[in-house]
Amino acid sequence: MRVLAFQGSPRSSGNTAVLLAEVVKGAREAGADVKEVTLHGKKIAPCTSCYACKAPGAAGCVIRDDMDGIYDDVMKADVLLFGTPIYWWSVSAQMKLLWDRFFALDYDRAMKGKRAALVLTYGSELPNLGPEGTEAAFRDICLYLSMECVGVVGACTESVPAAENAGAMNAARDLGRALVANRS
Repeated sequence: MRVLAFQGSPRSSGNTAVLLAEVVKGAREAGADVKEVTLHGKKIAPCTSCYACKAPGAAGCVIRDDMDGIYDDVMKADVLLFGTPIYWWSVSAQMKLLWDRFFALDYDRAMKGKRAALVLTYGSELPNLGPEGTEAAFRDICLYLSMECVGVVGACTESVPAAENAGAMNAARDLGRALVANRS
């Protein structure tokens, strides 16, 4: 099983990276082939809403940037894993650019039937509309794209770093294993 993991935080060793790495570890332990993509530093332009990608006979997005390779990786993946900190009650700018540019994909060919999961880190304990709203949006996205949402793991990292939160780290590793478990 091929897992494509997107790290959407600008901090390469921050809480999101730590928690996402634990999901990846669980997936690898379960036998997955994992490709990791750090979004920060990638040249990903915002969607211009030109709709050229939706014209009859269109061959995808007309913007030439680092999304070209990402589109290929998405097509090959069985599982999409997204890790993002919550910034201003939503995903990071890096993750939002990625998700917006998914608009250019043929959803039936690129997304339908894939498994997906989300990793969140945030500053305030639950209830908190940032992670709660982001999870709800992610589940709606999965439903719209006919992807199976395997799960969401999150951790408040305001007072305890992800690496020191045994419950979150265990949940992350379990999610990684669940991503590649046989479907029932």
